[in-house]
Amino acid sequence: MDGTAQRAPLWLRCVPWAVMVAALILELSTPAEVRATPLLTLACVAAGVVLPLRGTLAVAAAALTLELLITVVRGTEHEGHEYVDALNVLVAGGVGVAANRLRGRYGSRLAAAREIAEAAQRAVLPTPPSRLAGAPVAVAYRAARGGTRVGGDFYAALATPWGVRFVVGDVRGKGLGAVGLVAILLGAFREAAVRVQDLAEVAARMDEAASLEAERRGGEEGREGFATAVLAELPAAAPDRLRLLSRGHPAPYVFAPDGAVRELPYGAPGLPLGLGPLVAGPDGTAVAEHPLPPGALVLLLTDGVTEARDRTGAFFDPARDLTGLPRAERATPGALLHTVAAAVADWSHGERDDDMALLAFGRTTGTGPAGAV
Repeated sequence: MDGTAQRAPLWLRCVPWAVMVAALILELSTPAEVRATPLLTLACVAAGVVLPLRGTLAVAAAALTLELLITVVRGTEHEGHEYVDALNVLVAGGVGVAANRLRGRYGSRLAAAREIAEAAQRAVLPTPPSRLAGAPVAVAYRAARGGTRVGGDFYAALATPWGVRFVVGDVRGKGLGAVGLVAILLGAFREAAVRVQDLAEVAARMDEAASLEAERRGGEEGREGFATAVLAELPAAAPDRLRLLSRGHPAPYVFAPDGAVRELPYGAPGLPLGLGPLVAGPDGTAVAEHPLPPGALVLLLTDGVTEARDRTGAFFDPARDLTGLPRAERATPGALLHTVAAAVADWSHGERDDDMALLAFGRTTGTGPAGAV
């Protein structure tokens, strides 16, 4: 069975059979001049689109059998148009089978291409350890559409000599081109984060890498090759503090132990990564510091969350819509991400237009194995 047929809901797979039942009712309840052949041909073609090969063959055989039985029951087997009707059903069955085979062939090619793309993205975005230097960490990636899993959202977490550092960002565009820029930005982050003490300089190194890639690509693709990002740091010398830096990215949120949720403001925001050459000299990006109480969790996200709309067009607001969560739904970073993803899905009724990347973490303990992703 091909993948498309497997994904077809049950009600859709029942449509060809329902159409044949309607054809039978039509034949039995109307004069002989009213023919149900068009419905039988429709059932054959529809089967090729929504059913696997065996189901398509079964519908075609049943439709042809029904057409012949109707002819015998009505006693019109010697009329010439009955042979034409039977031939129409037979041809429609062949069309349905051909459509089924074409769908299966191209569906297999699409599935193979998607699998390769997903493998590339998994290689770029591996799952981090559950703890970094004692800090609990979890990540999640949710595609806007069930069949589209390759996008430009990215995340990383890294234990460094200056503390645990995180980044979440969003590259403009989708597909393998966006994944390529993601790989470049994450490579720059991983190298700079362990070599450079200043968090703003880490962002500057990422900006330089994005700018060089834009220059290499050239043309419109190069001009539009930029990314927004938020960098966060849990300083090794001050585990009760959180340092944040924005490069044109949505603000993070802190989930307090009492259930309150608030947005964490940045200092002076910088330009998106890759647009640094537009500014002469320092870009003015400032690092903001916030206290991080015990038991609090920080959520870094992409605009797939904050730009999710309900059916009235209202945006999802984590500070409004996630305040007062039960303790079990925010007890760990993993539980929090599951709750956030479910809340966004409920808000948007599954109709989001953008992917979303989520990264949640708590305070460090100063102990535990160092690791990176």
